Amino acid sequence: MQRTRPRSLTATIAATALAGILALTACGGGDAGAQGDETRSLTFGTSAEPATWDAALGDITFTANYYEAVYDRLIVRQSDGELTPGLAESWEYDDEQTTLTLELREGVTFTDDTPFNADAVVANLEHYRDANGPATADLALVDSIQATDEYTVDLGLSAPDPALLENLSFSIGHIMSPTAIESGDIASHPVGTGPYTLDETQTTIGSQYVFQANPDNWRADEVQFQDLTILLLADQSAALNSLQAGQVDVTFLNDLQAAATAEEAGFTRLGTSPSWAGLVIFDRAGSVVPALGDQRVREAIQLAIDTESIKNAYLGGEEASEETAQVFGPSTEGYVPELDSANSFDPERAKELMAEAGYADGFSVTMPYYEVLGAGIMTSIESMLAEIGITVDYQSMSPSEVPPAILGGQFPMGMYTASYEGDWATMTTFLGDNAPFNPFGATDETAQGLIDDYQFGTDEERPAIAQELNEYVVDQAWYTMYGRGQASMFLNPDVVTAEAPQVGGLSLFDFQPVA
Repeated sequence: MQRTRPRSLTATIAATALAGILALTACGGGDAGAQGDETRSLTFGTSAEPATWDAALGDITFTANYYEAVYDRLIVRQSDGELTPGLAESWEYDDEQTTLTLELREGVTFTDDTPFNADAVVANLEHYRDANGPATADLALVDSIQATDEYTVDLGLSAPDPALLENLSFSIGHIMSPTAIESGDIASHPVGTGPYTLDETQTTIGSQYVFQANPDNWRADEVQFQDLTILLLADQSAALNSLQAGQVDVTFLNDLQAAATAEEAGFTRLGTSPSWAGLVIFDRAGSVVPALGDQRVREAIQLAIDTESIKNAYLGGEEASEETAQVFGPSTEGYVPELDSANSFDPERAKELMAEAGYADGFSVTMPYYEVLGAGIMTSIESMLAEIGITVDYQSMSPSEVPPAILGGQFPMGMYTASYEGDWATMTTFLGDNAPFNPFGATDETAQGLIDDYQFGTDEERPAIAQELNEYVVDQAWYTMYGRGQASMFLNPDVVTAEAPQVGGLSLFDFQPVA
């Protein structure tokens, strides 16, 4: 049987709540909303910026709209989850689901005058495959990439990959100029076919990025704003202040006090797709911290965390969040309603389990410290774990530094938050032997066996398999879930409007100027 390969972080966490804090969000600037022949402009507020313009090496999860501005994608995922044509006008699998044929859009040219065609797509996908970047794993099941004519590409798979089409709508779907890839210029100078081009004369790294509309883009008639500016904001206080001052008109505010202030001031609150937040055991086999390899210790950690108080203090309480203990979302086949209430708070029982496992005196563990979900949550978690003898050594870093550090195996456990995705994406990103969120390479015969069964199972068999896996993961206590909720985006209602996405994050095209 072909073993499941990992699905990269980028494809699954496109709209994580953490990404909500970081990912730039389209919004109107102070002069936006002009009508007639006047130029409309947008100003974005974000705390993340791309380390490189090479999409094969960049962390697209947290800088998605930067890349969306300059690079078109092969497939476009709408805010309701529907996959629609992009640079690929159509696609079709063979009966075995092991050959995917892409029929490409004709008459498209990169901004360096390189023609877009099948050879360009092959060059891009080969670059993603060979770059050893965050998206390389998205092509793990792709054995061959072949241009069969000027505008047709065939992808040959070693086994069916339920995530490939979604990957082509996000991570590996961003198409760069093959000329710029070959020269190496793509790292510092983005060249694509996208709706915007980077105005490097007005861009200052670490401060602001300025984009101009691309009149030759195939969706040029859908571009509502001619100028885009992305402002880098240091933290939640800066985001609130910039929103109130009219420097930005949309930003994420996950700090409850900041969000309440913005709402009272009349800014429109827009919920993003449902997300979970929790404490994740990355070293689940105990290769670095042996204690974490013991299920009793992991269960003790669950029992030590007062998830109800965390939910009420940092996730918006009953109005904005609800309890859960599972990584599978309500819209998935693997969702088991009873598991939402599986968590309990029992520090005394937690101490007993620690003693039974041989850790009555506790142990130390290093975790990332960064601003997420408001000030105080990291201190609260530290205090709760200290009650059962676990000493947390925090390492401070910016939010954008956290995902690469986690994926690189820097932390045996830590707090994380992610949006709910489909069953397959959940399995291959968080739970499998080769999953990105299993950075220490722990193997689990039961979990991986169920994932393999799901991959090759029938539509009728898959729900029961996914639910069995979900129950097993909750029992193993790899995740201590604080709750399920929605990140809050705030808009200036006088400038810009948008509908809340049902799946993932919002595209630049989802934001419309107020008439």
